[in-house]
Amino acid sequence: MIEFRPLAPPELPRLIEWSPTPTFLMLWSGPFFSFPLDMAQLKTYFASTQTDPPIAHVWTAWDGGDPVGNIELGNLDKRKKTAHISRVVVDPTRNGRGYGGAMMRFVVEFGFKTLQLDTITLGVIDFNLRAIRLYERLGFVKEARYRDSCQVGAGYWNHYVMRLTRQRWEDRA
Repeated sequence: MIEFRPLAPPELPRLIEWSPTPTFLMLWSGPFFSFPLDMAQLKTYFASTQTDPPIAHVWTAWDGGDPVGNIELGNLDKRKKTAHISRVVVDPTRNGRGYGGAMMRFVVEFGFKTLQLDTITLGVIDFNLRAIRLYERLGFVKEARYRDSCQVGAGYWNHYVMRLTRQRWEDRA
């Protein structure tokens, strides 16, 4: 059974281990972090998540005693009742075991039930078809495609913004 705990400093080095290449880092964090990922970036990031009230909720997913992934629900706007899922990463040695789906279901439910959000968005690189299929199974729909939005090396990637409303989520439940 997967357990979710708030991100804590002892888990930060694993994010470095899980980010061996610029490509992989860009896939899960977008341009938020720069390669090579290091503790200085992670400590700054962690400190930014420790506000009161929180501007982001960040969790580590655990399977037994092992951390298997991290996920963030940020850009919280209580007035508009919106938030954005970002920085979703699963331990690369554990891909294909359902952790990403469990993490997404947990965060979506937390957003709609606990935070009483009306809309949750996320961004995804347009060639990350496995992630896109997961998000669509959960009810997210593509809202916009941004061309050349992420620079990786000498090239650029496109990304989609996807959206899920509370009403669509409830209708699918």
